[in-house]
Amino acid sequence: MCANPTSDFQAIGPDYGILTLRLTSSGQWDRSLTTALEWLSKEPENLRGHRVAAQSLINLERTAEAKKHVQTVLAGNPNDDFAHRLMAMVEYKAGNFRAADQSIRKAMLLMRIAPASMTTSWNSLRNPKLHRSGGLCPSHRMLKPSL
Repeated sequence: MCANPTSDFQAIGPDYGILTLRLTSSGQWDRSLTTALEWLSKEPENLRGHRVAAQSLINLERTAEAKKHVQTVLAGNPNDDFAHRLMAMVEYKAGNFRAADQSIRKAMLLMRIAPASMTTSWNSLRNPKLHRSGGLCPSHRMLKPSL
């Protein structure tokens, strides 16, 4: 006899990675944040959950709250180019332009993009298509250019 699909789903639980991908891809930042926070309540050290929470908060214009999530991601993976891009946005919105510049340059270094000028580096922050492969993660394509 076949197992009940509903009970199987409840036993496994939701796939937060897929849920947040769909929500960020459609620009549903409130729902994406709620889902990321639920994910983090179950897996507090999950770096993807922190990245989605930070991205959602930035797009909701709540950059001060996003900073702790970005810092968590960078503490767990200092070579996360997307987290450095998020930190650049957080710092820029806070008026910390020197720190924002350092973050975007670090992101570009990790993305293997040589900044020819400040214009190039800030445009790469605003234009995720300049990522080395067009964006390894769909969330790279969904960061709203709010600078």
